[in-house]
Parts: sequence; C-alpha cells; structure tokens
Amino acid sequence: MRLMTKFIAATAGLTLASMAFAADPIVGNWQMSENGQPKAVVKITESGGKFSGVVISGQTEKAKQYVGKTVILNAENLGGGKYKGKAKDPRWGMIPAVNADITLNGNKLTLKTLKGSQVLTRK
Repeated sequence: MRLMTKFIAATAGLTLASMAFAADPIVGNWQMSENGQPKAVVKITESGGKFSGVVISGQTEKAKQYVGKTVILNAENLGGGKYKGKAKDPRWGMIPAVNADITLNGNKLTLKTLKGSQVLTRK
C-alpha cells in the first residue's frame, strides 16, 4: 500500500512539473518585416508570468544597431491568444514604452499601439 501511495505522488508531481514547464505559445523567435523584407528577429521569453521581447538579430544595417534592445515589456497573457503589455520601437530613443495589445493567431503575432501596428511571423 505504501509503495502505491509513493507511486501516485510521484506521478502527480511529474504531471504538475511538466505542465509548469510547458512554454506559452508566444515564447520563441519572431521575424519583423518592413515592406515585405525581413528586418529583425525578436526573441520573446517569459519570466515570472510576464513576457518580454528583445531584438536578437538584424537583417539590415540599420536594424543591426538595435540588437539587444527590448521592444516588448511586461506583457501578460489574457487568454485566447490575447496579451497586454508595453512596446517600444528602438528608433524612438528616449521616448517611453507605450501600451500595446498583442494578438497571437497561429504563426502571426500582431502588435498594436497608438503609434501603429506591426505583424511578426514565427521564425
């Protein structure tokens, strides 16, 4: 009886651990494009239930200067492919991040702010 109890506890623990480590669908590398041409790759990661996106590579000379810049900050998963957080275009310089609505639909991520919108595709 004692062995069965330990087995059930271990199985439940493994199940919960695997659920905790399942990555949110927004996590990963996303391609930014401009006028149909690849511009930069943004890596979205999760920490403490919040998501952030950092430019990890640039495909143009101009975009290369923004590698390492954060473009998505403190985004939260609202469910149903909807996220809310802050966004900052690295070209803005000292202008602070603005509110952003992020929608995930398959391999497309739409980032909308008062400044406009950007569609990223899964890389």
